[in-house]
Amino acid sequence: QKFKSYSAIVSSLIAALPILTHNILKLDLSYGDLEDRALQQILQCFPNLSTLNLSFCTRLSDVPFKTAIESRPKVLRRLKAINLNGSSAACDSVIVMICHAAAALKSVEAAGGGQRITDAAIDALKELHVKSLQRLNLESGVFNPAALHSFGMDFEVFQPYGMQFLNCSWTRSGPHSILKLAGTHLQELYLAGCDAAVDDDVVQQILSFCVRLEALDIHDCARVTDAAFGNLGNDTL
Repeated sequence: QKFKSYSAIVSSLIAALPILTHNILKLDLSYGDLEDRALQQILQCFPNLSTLNLSFCTRLSDVPFKTAIESRPKVLRRLKAINLNGSSAACDSVIVMICHAAAALKSVEAAGGGQRITDAAIDALKELHVKSLQRLNLESGVFNPAALHSFGMDFEVFQPYGMQFLNCSWTRSGPHSILKLAGTHLQELYLAGCDAAVDDDVVQQILSFCVRLEALDIHDCARVTDAAFGNLGNDTL
């Protein structure tokens, strides 16, 4: 049988395999022409999803998330990782709904959201951060640096849940915001293009505080000079 769209394939699979949908834990729908109706069916028919990849699905809105959650409030209760990189669904409203519905969420990927990722998303992520969040990618967001300032204010109290991966590349994040988010559990930190926010002093503080850091990306940060690495010991990194 020929299908006219990716959404038609998904709908047909759900109809043909109703039992299987309860066993699926990880679902990758990236780069598909998935539409709202099909995603709504997926959210309602795959109740045990722990990982959902919708990256580069450019025909989605926040409607399927809203409809699915309103009809079944616990529909995303088991979700631990959501990938919205390059997706039209990478926006404040979706992130807010997911944060409220998936209390055990550990990973949020929303790179490329641009003007759709603002302070509202950051506010929703704050509470989640101190509970479980370990991986956060907000590359190219336009949120206000001040919104991030208190994001990790209580980090020392919640150290066992520390952030391990953080990407704020090409954002306007200020140095205080970055240092608040960069906890001692951080292993990867990406700050490419944060030219106004990252300088020698910020790099030195990051290297001193993030004792488990394995990767640091600061390319296109023109204010970083050799002096940032002048005081490193032989056992650093």
